[in-house]
Amino acid sequence: MSFADLDLSRIQFILFISLLVFILIQVILYLSIYLKPLFNVSAEKKKQIKYSDEKPGVSIIVYACNDSEHLSKNLPVILTQDYPEFEVIVVNDGSSEESEDVLSAYENNYDNLYHTYLAEGARNLSRKKLSLTLGIKAAKHDILILTNANCTPNTNKWISNMVRNFTEKTEVVLGNTLFKTKKSERFIAFDILLRTLRIFGYTLSVSPFIGDGSNLAYRKELFFRHKGYAKFIHLHPGDDHLFVNQVCKNANTRVELSHESMVTASYDNTRQGWNQLKRDTVFNSKFYNSASKYIFGLDSFTRNLIPLIAVATLALFNYNMIYAISAVSITLVYWVLLGIFFYFAGKQLNSRRFIFLVPIFSYFSAASNFIFRASNFFRGKRNYTWHS
Repeated sequence: MSFADLDLSRIQFILFISLLVFILIQVILYLSIYLKPLFNVSAEKKKQIKYSDEKPGVSIIVYACNDSEHLSKNLPVILTQDYPEFEVIVVNDGSSEESEDVLSAYENNYDNLYHTYLAEGARNLSRKKLSLTLGIKAAKHDILILTNANCTPNTNKWISNMVRNFTEKTEVVLGNTLFKTKKSERFIAFDILLRTLRIFGYTLSVSPFIGDGSNLAYRKELFFRHKGYAKFIHLHPGDDHLFVNQVCKNANTRVELSHESMVTASYDNTRQGWNQLKRDTVFNSKFYNSASKYIFGLDSFTRNLIPLIAVATLALFNYNMIYAISAVSITLVYWVLLGIFFYFAGKQLNSRRFIFLVPIFSYFSAASNFIFRASNFFRGKRNYTWHS
């Protein structure tokens, strides 16, 4: 055996050991983080989670941006929730005649509906944060649930299931938002499912780090105790991610993942909505007080390198057949198990179910993250209010 052969044999051995280490990292991540949301859903179904029996008054804050069509469709579902005492405050960011007509018509039929708007004149400020602050100041109840005009509660138990988590020590409840997607948009559905597993998995296993403003509840007192959005008022995004990252702790935060508590977000252009979500997440991540971005970066890095290492090990088949065959076999078993996991994760979290497309979508997800990070490097200044 020549020195070259010896070196290649050693490289094959190193590749095989690296493969085992990367798969071990994946196993640890899935057992310690990604499985936690599924355990939470199972525990809720088995009635193993303790909830509050109280029914305090609730203020629903709905953010709308000249969104008359979604308001017309979704407000009735919000206004007819099965809950004893609640008010709905719609904050219209830039009032339009169509939106005003819709809101005025509903206010004639529902005594608990109110609306206000943010005038067009507000410049060089985060309009959404200003809009939400207006709504929160107008709220008469301490418990707030925030959502957007394009979101529909899945059931009439949405408020009840969110509010039941407000025990004596609870100040924040993180709810889940589904994306309405077409069959041709399966990758977007997969990426949203992966995002959901990461948000709630990390929250349940380590600590809360972000929330979704489409389905987010917290106490009004908490909002003003932390001076609202003052810490990041200079940023356009962050009303949900950065606020949650700032105020949430293990002791004061709970998650709600039941089907009855979910809302579904609809977009006229789903890809544009997903693009905006990705851009905001990438930009906000640099302000997180959390190791989450490093952990999930490690997850993407190891998951996507595993098949490449297996192929490289197989390419050196002539030097050690056992390493080559073992590497390919272990990788195939790993991808099958991962596909089964995402199938059941989709089932438990009311998302689409994936098995065979997981390897492909995993690469697409990593590639899209890289693209959005690169884009943020050049366009990130647009997220600052002074750049408006």
